[in-house]
Amino acid sequence: MGLQSKLLLHSFSEIMRKNRWLSGYRIQRPQLLYESVFSKAVNEAKLLIERGDLNEAEKVLERALASYRALQDTAGEARAMTVRVNLLDAKGDLQGALDAVRQALSLADAHGLEHSSIANRLELGRLLIKSGSAVQ
Repeated sequence: MGLQSKLLLHSFSEIMRKNRWLSGYRIQRPQLLYESVFSKAVNEAKLLIERGDLNEAEKVLERALASYRALQDTAGEARAMTVRVNLLDAKGDLQGALDAVRQALSLADAHGLEHSSIANRLELGRLLIKSGSAVQ
Protein backbone atom coordinates (compact mmCIF):
# COMPACT_ATOMS: atom_id res chain seq x y z
CA MET A 1 0.00 0.00 0.00
CA GLY A 2 1.46 3.35 -1.04
CA LEU A 3 2.04 6.35 1.18
CA GLN A 4 -0.96 8.22 -0.24
CA SER A 5 -3.24 5.28 0.52
CA LYS A 6 -1.86 4.97 4.05
CA LEU A 7 -2.41 8.68 4.64
CA LEU A 8 -5.94 8.41 3.30
CA LEU A 9 -6.73 5.45 5.55
CA HIS A 10 -5.19 7.32 8.49
CA SER A 11 -7.38 10.34 7.64
CA PHE A 12 -10.41 8.06 7.54
CA SER A 13 -9.49 6.66 10.96
CA GLU A 14 -9.20 10.20 12.31
CA ILE A 15 -12.63 11.08 10.91
CA MET A 16 -14.08 8.04 12.66
CA ARG A 17 -12.31 8.83 15.95
CA LYS A 18 -13.36 12.51 15.97
CA ASN A 19 -16.93 11.89 14.88
CA ARG A 20 -18.18 9.63 17.64
CA TRP A 21 -21.46 11.54 17.42
CA LEU A 22 -22.32 9.64 14.24
CA SER A 23 -25.14 7.19 14.61
CA GLY A 24 -24.29 3.79 16.05
CA TYR A 25 -25.12 2.24 12.70
CA ARG A 26 -22.41 4.23 10.99
CA ILE A 27 -19.88 3.53 13.73
CA GLN A 28 -20.59 -0.18 13.39
CA ARG A 29 -20.42 0.03 9.60
CA PRO A 30 -17.58 2.49 8.86
CA GLN A 31 -17.54 1.55 5.17
CA LEU A 32 -20.70 3.64 4.80
CA LEU A 33 -18.78 6.73 5.85
CA TYR A 34 -15.87 6.06 3.52
CA GLU A 35 -18.30 5.35 0.65
CA SER A 36 -19.86 8.72 1.34
CA VAL A 37 -16.46 10.47 1.39
CA PHE A 38 -15.29 8.97 -1.89
CA SER A 39 -18.68 9.29 -3.58
CA LYS A 40 -18.50 12.99 -2.79
CA ALA A 41 -15.09 13.13 -4.48
CA VAL A 42 -16.47 11.49 -7.61
CA ASN A 43 -19.47 13.85 -7.58
CA GLU A 44 -17.11 16.79 -7.11
CA ALA A 45 -15.15 15.64 -10.16
CA LYS A 46 -18.41 15.51 -12.18
CA LEU A 47 -19.24 19.07 -11.16
CA LEU A 48 -15.73 20.28 -11.98
CA ILE A 49 -16.02 18.72 -15.43
CA GLU A 50 -19.35 20.46 -15.99
CA ARG A 51 -17.79 23.73 -14.85
CA GLY A 52 -14.88 23.22 -17.22
CA ASP A 53 -12.22 22.95 -14.51
CA LEU A 54 -10.75 19.83 -16.08
CA ASN A 55 -7.33 19.91 -14.42
CA GLU A 56 -8.83 20.09 -10.93
CA ALA A 57 -11.38 17.40 -11.85
CA GLU A 58 -8.54 15.14 -12.94
CA LYS A 59 -6.71 15.61 -9.62
CA VAL A 60 -9.82 14.86 -7.56
CA LEU A 61 -10.70 11.86 -9.70
CA GLU A 62 -7.21 10.36 -9.61
CA ARG A 63 -7.18 10.61 -5.80
CA ALA A 64 -10.58 8.90 -5.62
CA LEU A 65 -9.45 6.16 -8.02
CA ALA A 66 -6.27 5.55 -6.02
CA SER A 67 -8.31 5.31 -2.83
CA TYR A 68 -10.86 2.90 -4.31
CA ARG A 69 -8.03 0.72 -5.63
CA ALA A 70 -6.19 0.76 -2.29
CA LEU A 71 -9.37 -0.35 -0.55
CA GLN A 72 -10.12 -2.89 -3.31
CA ASP A 73 -13.55 -1.33 -3.87
CA THR A 74 -14.25 -2.34 -7.46
CA ALA A 75 -17.75 -0.86 -7.48
CA GLY A 76 -16.42 2.56 -6.49
CA GLU A 77 -13.52 2.23 -8.89
CA ALA A 78 -15.93 1.41 -11.73
CA ARG A 79 -18.04 4.52 -10.95
CA ALA A 80 -14.94 6.71 -10.89
CA MET A 81 -13.66 5.17 -14.14
CA THR A 82 -16.93 6.08 -15.86
CA VAL A 83 -16.47 9.70 -14.76
CA ARG A 84 -12.89 9.52 -16.07
CA VAL A 85 -14.33 8.64 -19.49
CA ASN A 86 -16.36 11.87 -19.38
CA LEU A 87 -13.27 13.81 -18.33
CA LEU A 88 -11.21 12.51 -21.25
CA ASP A 89 -14.08 13.26 -23.64
CA ALA A 90 -14.36 16.81 -22.25
CA LYS A 91 -10.61 17.25 -22.78
CA GLY A 92 -11.09 16.31 -26.43
CA ASP A 93 -9.21 13.01 -26.09
CA LEU A 94 -11.73 10.81 -27.90
CA GLN A 95 -9.35 7.88 -28.34
CA GLY A 96 -8.37 8.06 -24.66
CA ALA A 97 -12.06 8.13 -23.72
CA LEU A 98 -12.75 5.08 -25.90
CA ASP A 99 -9.83 3.20 -24.33
CA ALA A 100 -10.96 4.21 -20.83
CA VAL A 101 -14.58 3.17 -21.39
CA ARG A 102 -13.47 -0.23 -22.66
CA GLN A 103 -11.28 -0.63 -19.58
CA ALA A 104 -14.16 0.43 -17.30
CA LEU A 105 -16.54 -1.95 -19.09
CA SER A 106 -14.06 -4.80 -18.67
CA LEU A 107 -13.78 -4.11 -14.93
CA ALA A 108 -17.55 -3.88 -14.50
CA ASP A 109 -18.19 -7.10 -16.42
CA ALA A 110 -15.42 -8.98 -14.59
CA HIS A 111 -16.95 -8.12 -11.20
CA GLY A 112 -20.62 -8.46 -12.10
CA LEU A 113 -21.34 -4.74 -11.65
CA GLU A 114 -24.51 -4.58 -13.70
CA HIS A 115 -25.24 -0.86 -13.32
CA SER A 116 -21.69 0.16 -14.22
CA SER A 117 -21.68 -2.26 -17.12
CA ILE A 118 -24.85 -0.74 -18.57
CA ALA A 119 -23.60 2.82 -18.00
CA ASN A 120 -20.33 2.03 -19.74
CA ARG A 121 -22.05 0.33 -22.69
CA LEU A 122 -24.11 3.48 -23.16
CA GLU A 123 -20.96 5.62 -22.94
CA LEU A 124 -19.21 3.36 -25.45
CA GLY A 125 -22.10 3.72 -27.89
CA ARG A 126 -22.16 7.49 -27.46
CA LEU A 127 -18.43 7.76 -28.06
CA LEU A 128 -18.53 5.45 -31.10
CA ILE A 129 -21.28 7.57 -32.64
CA LYS A 130 -19.29 10.71 -31.86
CA SER A 131 -16.18 9.23 -33.49
CA GLY A 132 -18.13 8.14 -36.56
CA SER A 133 -17.12 4.52 -35.92
CA ALA A 134 -20.57 3.21 -35.02
CA VAL A 135 -22.26 0.98 -37.54
CA GLN A 136 -25.60 2.56 -38.37
